[in-house]
Amino acid sequence: MLSTTRIDRRLGYFQAQYNLNGNEVRLVASKQPKLITYNLHHVKTNSFVLKEEMGFSDEERKQLLLRTPKLFMLNQKGLLERFNYIHNTMKIPHEMILRFPHVLLSRNFRVKQRHTFLEKLGRAQYDPTKENYVPITALVESTDNDFCKRYAKCNVVDFNLYLKTI
Repeated sequence: MLSTTRIDRRLGYFQAQYNLNGNEVRLVASKQPKLITYNLHHVKTNSFVLKEEMGFSDEERKQLLLRTPKLFMLNQKGLLERFNYIHNTMKIPHEMILRFPHVLLSRNFRVKQRHTFLEKLGRAQYDPTKENYVPITALVESTDNDFCKRYAKCNVVDFNLYLKTI
């Protein structure tokens, strides 16, 4: 529906705004083609939220764009809520979020459920240098059964009972 000139301008915007080279522009366009034609105001607002409200630098925003371009299409309020919970409540640093940015794509309630369950068990350890390390990806990936077996070291029935109490 958009002219090639308009699409080319959009690609140019992403290249200039995030300091991308040609291959990086193609990577973003192939990973998330909708982003190129998405509402530019929404993309700019998310970029502002990532920089000013979440504290990511320009280079970090570029990394986020290259790894998970869908972040720039999310609802700003939901994205900020997820970030606040992960960064401020769980104390996950920017560096770890940059390594696993897809945690920001998951629904907040799932992260909260699994994190609070791990806290209750005394297993909420997200520092890879310490014992009983649980990767933050465990909070958003795999089934509840797999999560319980591999990281919570309990039965999925215990997790389901816990979920009924919250």
